Amino acid sequence: MRTRLLGSAVVVLAILGGLNLVHALRRDRGHDRPTTAGTVVFAGDRRTDRVMIDESFQVREGQRILVDVQHADLVVETAPGLQARIVVTVTSDDMPRAVERFEKMRFSAGLDASGPTLTSKPEDGGFFRGSWNTVRMDIRVRLVIPREFDLDLTSSHGDVSLASHRGTARISTTHGDVDADALEGASITIETTHGDLHASILNAPTVTLGTTHGDIELGTVTGDVLLARTTHSDVSIEGLSARADVETTHGDVAMSVLATTGLRVETTHGDVSIELPKHLAVDVDLEGDPVLLDTDGAFDGNRDEERIVGSINGGGSRIDVSTTFGSVRVRG
Repeated sequence: MRTRLLGSAVVVLAILGGLNLVHALRRDRGHDRPTTAGTVVFAGDRRTDRVMIDESFQVREGQRILVDVQHADLVVETAPGLQARIVVTVTSDDMPRAVERFEKMRFSAGLDASGPTLTSKPEDGGFFRGSWNTVRMDIRVRLVIPREFDLDLTSSHGDVSLASHRGTARISTTHGDVDADALEGASITIETTHGDLHASILNAPTVTLGTTHGDIELGTVTGDVLLARTTHSDVSIEGLSARADVETTHGDVAMSVLATTGLRVETTHGDVSIELPKHLAVDVDLEGDPVLLDTDGAFDGNRDEERIVGSINGGGSRIDVSTTFGSVRVRG
């Protein structure tokens, strides 16, 4: 009799355990489904996503998208057709307070004569004091634009990421990185402070780049003129086909030149390394400590340890390189 009771108890406990497991699985699956409109809960995570703005606009060729926001990351994507979409998403582990803070930032999407716009004008001027500093939240702005469209983007305390794009581009961010695939247009201007700049391809008649306390790393740059100004930053270019004027302080410069009608590089407290095409005809004025010129071409001029002035392969485009408290090396 005691054995039968024990066996019955084991069966009951097994059934109850199975029911508890089913309920637990249902609860876990519930974490992967939207709990309210526009809100997604992450499994094993207290953070949630909520879409705060989702607007689409019909646009025309030749228009631009203007964005001027704070404390937000920008992601730019392209799609076929003549439609633009702006999606703003908040992620937080305290969504009620995050939504309250977002509303105080006064984000607004609209359409003017030149194209879609997204702006934020915080009630307190953009500075969150007191208890607001304890609200952990991220704001992500997703912009979907036609494949050929002008960009005018300004962000503070946020990164900017761009897919391949054609059109005039003006991008400015503070305390954020800029990461671009291939940009092509009439002009490209990118400025960052306390952020790095990475781009695979830049192709425009005029490319203007500026950073402070952030490195510039470029793949290929093609155009008429490249202007780069940095402080406390390194500059590297894998393939340059343009006239270039590069200045930096407290940073190194390294580049491979494919073709150029002129090159000026100046740095302080940094080294300079330049690769030239073989048989390129140029005039050079190189100054550093030390200066090294390693070329297979015929050189005619004056050499010493700290300065080299002369011509390679009969002379041509001018290359001026100078650094203080750094070395210069030119190879080709």
